[in-house]
Amino acid sequence: MAIDADPADTLAERLIEANGGKRVDIVLEMTGAGVFDASLSALDSFGRLVAYGAASRTTGSPVAPNKLMAHSKSVIGFWLQDCFRRPGMMSDAMNELFGLVATNKLKPLLGGDYALTDVAQAHIDIRSRKTVGKLVLDPGK
Repeated sequence: MAIDADPADTLAERLIEANGGKRVDIVLEMTGAGVFDASLSALDSFGRLVAYGAASRTTGSPVAPNKLMAHSKSVIGFWLQDCFRRPGMMSDAMNELFGLVATNKLKPLLGGDYALTDVAQAHIDIRSRKTVGKLVLDPGK
């Protein structure tokens, strides 16, 4: 579900609508700012918001513990690098992932390629959200 074009103040309603009119159990959130706030307000009782980035370069509003307790909601942070510091934590998941790629059951979404000399434009396009999928920087172009 693409949410980039909508203002954050309509996001909570869109999340609930996309969930059949029910508040959501979990949101994986990596934008920050108003998207974080709207995602938190869309959670159902016992819902969990997992924050794993701040692509907007702005954090969401501070979260008051009493607001979480009122509906047994939780907010946690996730940083992938912590998983790499725990030996064996990622091995099963990575083996499954590589197996799916090797058998063509999982293919990356390629969003375009840029000459290596156009790396600045690639970054501009990513930041302005003109791209979808993974981009390739080609040193041979």
